[in-house]
Amino acid sequence: MILKNTQQNSFDEIKRSIPSFYNDFPDYMAIQRFVADEMDFFAEQALKIIDNAFILRCDDETIEELERFLGIYDIESRVISRSVYINGVLTSIGKLSVSKLQKLIENAIGENYEAEI
Repeated sequence: MILKNTQQNSFDEIKRSIPSFYNDFPDYMAIQRFVADEMDFFAEQALKIIDNAFILRCDDETIEELERFLGIYDIESRVISRSVYINGVLTSIGKLSVSKLQKLIENAIGENYEAEI
């Protein structure tokens, strides 16, 4: 199962945990295979929900939903940049412009920084 950080799928775990004579019953094993697939799907979705709870780790779909919700329509950049922008908006830094970002970078590294947009 994915949540236990094993490389083994859930069906193999189920097979190991039940008595071996059940392997002779194809209907029972079909039910267990279905249950294992559902467990794997559940684990995958749980991990996706956990990732989407953190703005810097969420997927494209969640980023787009947050942009629509916050009224952000002018970002045409990579996903990580979009998520950093959204994070800035939500943490009360305010809406960041290119010039504000350049000033932040210049202050951080002490040099003039030319953004490639």
